[in-house]
Amino acid sequence: MRKKINLLIIIATLLLSFTGYAYAEQLPNENEYDPLYNKFAKIVKPELLNGARAINLQDLGINRNELEEFYFKLLENDPLLFHVAHNWEFTFNTDGIIFELKPKYDTYLKNNYNYFGSLITNEIEKVLALTEKGATNLDKMLILNDYLATNYKYDSSLRISDVARFVEKKKGVCQSYTNFAKFILDELNIPNIIVSSKNIIHTWNMVKYQDKWYNIDFTWSDPLTNGKDILGSAHHDNFMTSNTKKIKLNKAPDDWTKTIPHVANDVQYENIFSQTKTPFVFMGDKVYYMTNGNIYSIDTSTGKSTLVYDALKDITWPASQKNYYYSEQFTGFAGKDNYLYYNTPYSIMAYDINAHTTNKILEISQSQSTGYKIWGFNLSDNQLTYAIGKDIAYALSHKIIDIKN
Repeated sequence: MRKKINLLIIIATLLLSFTGYAYAEQLPNENEYDPLYNKFAKIVKPELLNGARAINLQDLGINRNELEEFYFKLLENDPLLFHVAHNWEFTFNTDGIIFELKPKYDTYLKNNYNYFGSLITNEIEKVLALTEKGATNLDKMLILNDYLATNYKYDSSLRISDVARFVEKKKGVCQSYTNFAKFILDELNIPNIIVSSKNIIHTWNMVKYQDKWYNIDFTWSDPLTNGKDILGSAHHDNFMTSNTKKIKLNKAPDDWTKTIPHVANDVQYENIFSQTKTPFVFMGDKVYYMTNGNIYSIDTSTGKSTLVYDALKDITWPASQKNYYYSEQFTGFAGKDNYLYYNTPYSIMAYDINAHTTNKILEISQSQSTGYKIWGFNLSDNQLTYAIGKDIAYALSHKIIDIKN
């Protein structure tokens, strides 16, 4: 007697960061040891690229848990599948074997696939080119951290969570930062996983470096200050941290360390980079940073720093209220050719690392009638964008100048 097969239709809406499947791991060459996943990817990826509405999986013999794991893994590791939504329908028989996968798509991204595909590909290539300045994978991850912090901002409207719109609009929520960073880490062959916490509704990356695991929260390296993204700011408290420190930074009970296969307990790097809120500059065989008005060079492997130049000695930023000053110095920091750039409240300066001289490349009026000051900047290629306004607490405008040495 032929066994009757009953097909059940289940609708599953799953969010990448906040499901029971807490991580998606990619290790170099790992897929060659996972033939079932390889078969799944070989079947599903071409169908997704073609916009298939239904994909037959009955020959694989996989169950719901395997489908969920494989599908997340495929979407999180492949930047070409940005148009695929993270919810789907599927059918299975009475034995729990998946019969058919019915993907869902982001219609706007699907209809503009070539445009967004080029944006993502070009951005990945751009970041990878920047990481070539780093001598080690640690350096490359630091460059990635600072690039995201200075070129993107957190989407306080909480609308952008996908990589495609993240790259286009240069803003997004934690999922955007985390998933884009994963694409870069994968391209660099740095072992990594994605970690999530339901308690704080947040996701971040964990990386393997020199046989040890560390947390990097790229989103929190780019924080909002008083609801504003500070131009040229890059924080490092959440860079290469242990689980213990990450739990403290999360300020919530731990609900994630037992959901992941790795333990981050090394503290070697978690305090090396946190002394500055500006980007590290990789120039030649040297790495520079700026803190408390001083420019230093640093050995990123040991954290040993050497004073290079006292750039902002005795310089303070006036507040809008008369006779009040900020204790913090609001300077950007960047490098190009042989120059390190920083700003005072009224000028943008260039320090020549070979001649050990400074040159003023921009000066604004110190007139009391305007009260405008410079509150940081960001340098991208030859364009320097600086923030100007009366007070960091108020609205600032951005202006652009070309840098030509």
